[in-house]
Amino acid sequence: MGQPLSLSKNIFVDLTFLKEAHALQECTWNFFATSHGKGAVDGAGGTIKRLVWMQVLSRKTIVKDANTYFKVC
Repeated sequence: MGQPLSLSKNIFVDLTFLKEAHALQECTWNFFATSHGKGAVDGAGGTIKRLVWMQVLSRKTIVKDANTYFKVC
């Protein structure tokens, strides 16, 4: 598989090796801040934020304000 996974600046290279080694069409990496007083609520908020952002990127919705954001959630 090439290089082993590392938690460093080389993660994007590692993802490329994983994608090629396993014939994946798409590969994503989610970053989390650990050991900084984060709790489960922060993780849920980050997940929701990422899912809304994916809807925006795929041009399935346009978020103009907090009400639109809430509806997309």
